[in-house]
Amino acid sequence: MSILTPLESLPSKDTTLIGDRIVLKPMKEEYADELFQVQNDSIWDWMFLGPYNNVEQYRSDLKSNSENNGIVSFVVVDKATDKKIGQLNYINIVPKNRTIELGSIWYSPEYHRTYANSESVLLALTHAFEVLGYRRVEWKCDSRNEKSKAAAQKLGFTFEGLFRQHMIIKGNSRDTSWFSIIDSEWPSIKLALQERITRNNLIHKNN
Repeated sequence: MSILTPLESLPSKDTTLIGDRIVLKPMKEEYADELFQVQNDSIWDWMFLGPYNNVEQYRSDLKSNSENNGIVSFVVVDKATDKKIGQLNYINIVPKNRTIELGSIWYSPEYHRTYANSESVLLALTHAFEVLGYRRVEWKCDSRNEKSKAAAQKLGFTFEGLFRQHMIIKGNSRDTSWFSIIDSEWPSIKLALQERITRNNLIHKNN
């Protein structure tokens, strides 16, 4: 049996990940105005934070994330237009156990049910497994969030169980659904994601 060693450091906050149609860039406070314009209150229904009454509230949370070494935030950019369309984060990062979570992901409603999520998550997973050396990537959500649970399974995450009364979020009790991908599963999941993105791109091109 091989000896497992911990990772030596947290992921860099200055990494850019480039895909066919999506780019994940390091989040900056200066992006708050543009991102605030493409969000709406419903995006935050299942999130830890939000909704926001004004852009300054959102900017303040971006600043807090930038100062938190345990969070690596990316702005999601449409490569063709350079439009900032959402946010994706590495959270619950545990180098000692080589585990990391994708969380607090959102996109402009205009980009729901498009290539945005599949390609963004592919970029983040590839970087986590193949560059950073993590062996487990987690996805967690409120058990009532059917869209997030469905997205996790479509992306290849395995449902692991329910943590009952796991959290209190915005004054409400939350049962948390847990999903994961582990490193031994990653090659086949990556291939399936790439094929899915290719199919969707062909459909988009022909429409």
